[in-house]
Amino acid sequence: MNRFPVGGGVRTVLAVPDENHPSPLPAELRPWLSNARAAVADAGGATVVDEPDTSVTLLFWSAGGGAVVLGPRTKAGYRRGESGGGCVRVRIRAGRAEHLLGRGVRELGDRAVPLRELWGESDDSLPSAWWEREHRDPARFRHAALSWLAGAASRRLSSVPPTPSVLSRARLAEVAASALSDLSARAGVREVSRRLHVSERQLRDVFTGAVGIAPKRFVRLHRVRAVLARAERGRLAALAADAGYHDQAHLTADFRAVMGVPPGAYLAGRLPVGRRCESDGGSAGWRG
Repeated sequence: MNRFPVGGGVRTVLAVPDENHPSPLPAELRPWLSNARAAVADAGGATVVDEPDTSVTLLFWSAGGGAVVLGPRTKAGYRRGESGGGCVRVRIRAGRAEHLLGRGVRELGDRAVPLRELWGESDDSLPSAWWEREHRDPARFRHAALSWLAGAASRRLSSVPPTPSVLSRARLAEVAASALSDLSARAGVREVSRRLHVSERQLRDVFTGAVGIAPKRFVRLHRVRAVLARAERGRLAALAADAGYHDQAHLTADFRAVMGVPPGAYLAGRLPVGRRCESDGGSAGWRG
C-alpha cells in the first residue's frame, strides 16, 4: 500500500482496489498469489509512503524493463511521487515464493531483483507499449500482466517442478504465517513451533528461507501494518491492544523503528522528506 499526506493527515494513493476490477486471479495462479493490484501514478510532488510489507511482491511497471521481484520491506520508505504511468503489484502468498520463483528468498529482504535473474533466463518482459495499447487502463494492464505471469509460471513449473522438500517447506511456512498473523491469539514463535511439532530453530530456518524474513520480524511488521490500517479510526491505546501489543509504549517504539517517525507525527503528516526513485543499475534494484 502507498500513502501520502493531505491536509495534515495521511491518505492512500496509487491503489486501485481489486473490488473495482472484479476479474479474479487466473486459476493457475491462485495457489501462489494473494492479490494483484493495479495502480496509476498520480501523486506528482507529494511524499509517497511505501509501507512495510511482509510479502514477496512482483512488480510490473508500464515503462517496461521486465518484472521485478521485491523482497519483504522491513522499514517504510518515503519518496516524492511522480505523475504518469502505471504498475501492477502482485503479492505472493506467504511461504509460496520459493515454489513459484524456484529460489529461496532468504536474501531478498529489502531488495529488488529482476525476475530474469532468479529464473536464470529471459522473462519476455512486458513491453512498455502495452500500457499505451491498453489505453492506460489499469484494469486491462493488470489483466495483461497476470496473463503473462500465468503463462510464464506454467512453463517454468513444468520445466523445473518443485521438489518434495520445497513443497514441505512451503506448507510449513504457510501454516506458520497464518498462525503468526492472528494477532488476537498472540501466539509467539515458541507456541507456533509447538503446535506444528517442530523445533523453534527449524521453524525459524524454514520460515526465513520461504518468506524472506524471520518469524519475529514478520509478526512485528504485521502488527505495524495492522496499526496503519486502523490508525485514522481509533485511539492508540485501543489500537495497541488490538494489534497484540502489551501497551501503547511498545506500539510507539515499534512504530518509530519501522516507520521512522512516531505515530502522532505520522498521522499529522510530519514525514521525512521523500526522494525521487532512482536505479542503481544492479540487482539491488530501485531505491527511494
